Amino acid sequence: MSRLIAKNCCIILLFVLIGNNNFFAQTTTKSTAVKPIVALAGKSSGKLNISILKEIKSLDVIASIKIVEFTIVINDSTSGKGLSYYVIKNNDFSKEMLKEIESRKNGFTLILDEIKVRDENGQIRKLPPEVFHVVTDK
Repeated sequence: MSRLIAKNCCIILLFVLIGNNNFFAQTTTKSTAVKPIVALAGKSSGKLNISILKEIKSLDVIASIKIVEFTIVINDSTSGKGLSYYVIKNNDFSKEMLKEIESRKNGFTLILDEIKVRDENGQIRKLPPEVFHVVTDK
C-alpha cells in the first residue's frame, strides 16, 4: 500500500510540475530601457553645420545614462592641421577643444569615440562611435 501511495504521489507531483508552465519555461524579460544615444545639436551623426557646432559646449544625452568619458578626434586634412585628440571627462567640452573648433573652417570630420557611459544600474558601457562631417552655413 505504501508503494502505491508513493507512486501516486510521484505521478501527482509530476503533473503539478508539468502543469506549472513557469517551472519549465525560461524566464526572459524584455528590456524597456531606451537605447543610450549621445548627440550634438540633437544629431547622432551625419552633417553638422559649423556655426551650430561652435555654439555647442557639451554632448546631448538621450536616455538615463551619465557620460563617464569620451574622445573627440578632429580630422582636418584640407587645412593641413591633421588629427587632434581630446579626452573629455563627463560631457562638457574642454576649453582647449572649444578653442580648436573655433579656429577650424569648413570641411573637417569630428568623431566621438571611446564613449563610456554609466547606465541606470551603475554599469559602465561603451557606445559605438559617432561621426560628423562639419560643413559651412552655405
